[in-house]
Amino acid sequence: RVSIDYPSVVFIITSGERVQGNVAPLIFRLSEASYLAGMVAGGLTKTGTIGFVGGVELPPVRDASEAWVAGARAVNPQVQSRTSYLNNWDDAALGREAARALIRVGADMLHHNADAAAIGVFQAAKEAPGVYVFGANADQSSLAPARVLGSAVIDLPRALLLVAREVQGGTFMPKVESFGLASGVVQYVPNPALDSLVPAALAARIRAAEDSIERQEVP
Repeated sequence: RVSIDYPSVVFIITSGERVQGNVAPLIFRLSEASYLAGMVAGGLTKTGTIGFVGGVELPPVRDASEAWVAGARAVNPQVQSRTSYLNNWDDAALGREAARALIRVGADMLHHNADAAAIGVFQAAKEAPGVYVFGANADQSSLAPARVLGSAVIDLPRALLLVAREVQGGTFMPKVESFGLASGVVQYVPNPALDSLVPAALAARIRAAEDSIERQEVP
């Protein structure tokens, strides 16, 4: 509604699929990076069970969860998965309890898309021997350097810069902008400190999957 009053202003929003006036939604296919994280988890799990903690069961969160499981099963078809939704984005204590519940039923690889509530997921992983966790939205290896194998990352500044360049160059057209691995905006970022835990054959397989996903995105 506001865009109608300011037709010369470009409005960028980070969700939604509706284009009107100069409003352009950005969609981030974080699920592509979560798929790669799942491959790592599937190759390294000792228990055969992985877990996912989501804030609210929104489509992007569900997509990331499903991709995480699909990636794990691409490497280990016998992997079992457990998912817990918090209906909350901010309660770290709730996130910790959800993660601890997943650990109790055997999950030794955890992933999340739960914003601040995920702080509790990292806490739970640090408290449980042999449990590893994967970050989301940003490189979160600093939250538990000895337990974070990697992160599914959104480089938001890069996305905004790509759109800004279109505006500056006069080529901007309001449309849904979708970013995946090929754009460089969405990335799987491994934790270099734990690279030695990932066998060379598994690392090669993950790189091949990443290349395949990127090629599918390029026209």
